[in-house]
Amino acid sequence: MKTNTTQGMRCLKPHDAAKKFGRSDSWLQAKVKTDPTFPRPIYLSHKAPVFLEHELDAWLISQTREAI
Repeated sequence: MKTNTTQGMRCLKPHDAAKKFGRSDSWLQAKVKTDPTFPRPIYLSHKAPVFLEHELDAWLISQTREAI
């Protein structure tokens, strides 16, 4: 899994972010488009989106708490 580091935060490329959840790239794209609670990517350039890993972790925890 390739990552970039920005001020101590891990940045995941979209493919790696999808793999974190064990899902496909299309699932990740659908989540971004349809789920307002899902973390949005940040763009390092107009063609280089990344997801902040700590935001993905926080979203996953919130989903787990809602399911309980």
